[in-house]
Amino acid sequence: MKSPYSTAKLVLPAVLSMLALAGALLVATPADAASAARPAQAPVAEATPSPVVSPPFVDDERRHVVQNVRTNGYLIHEGYSAPGCVNCYVLAWTAGVTPPANEWFFEEGQVRGGYLWFRMRNAKSNLCAAPGRIVDGLPSVVSKDCSSTNEFLWRAEPDREGDWRTVKFVSSITRNAIRPVYGAGPNEFVVLADDGYSPNYYWSVSR
Repeated sequence: MKSPYSTAKLVLPAVLSMLALAGALLVATPADAASAARPAQAPVAEATPSPVVSPPFVDDERRHVVQNVRTNGYLIHEGYSAPGCVNCYVLAWTAGVTPPANEWFFEEGQVRGGYLWFRMRNAKSNLCAAPGRIVDGLPSVVSKDCSSTNEFLWRAEPDREGDWRTVKFVSSITRNAIRPVYGAGPNEFVVLADDGYSPNYYWSVSR
């Protein structure tokens, strides 16, 4: 005959296990019910990059006169953009300037990092603008034989009203904009300085 004590020893662990299981179910059920009650969330759509707004003068195969808004100096390079003046300073100049010395092609546009980058080729010399040696503590802009390397890439930014007839030119290498070194007169070197909104940084581009 089995002892009641022995039976209790067998039954008690089973009862405790059942109680523990029931407690776990009670704890889990509210969370599961809440989860089931929530509507399935739609997958988050990936952000669509903003379309690149292209300056109308890029790759149009036309020559454009470029003139500083503040000083009225035309963008040329030394020697009035003479073909032999390689690695010469680019200037904002008025004295003796006649087309095509102050005319530029904006060519081979390519999209990088949300901007349209292009080369600036002088119509008279067939040379391209690029960052150059230091003038008054700032990188100058010089004329060089054109190539497809990054130093020849520029982007244009329209004025605050979005008018592409007046733009800033920003270098892909320095991330700074072209302006006359002093911005006070019509005959100055141009340099690459911190991007700003003063008229010195803006250039009119003929249509």
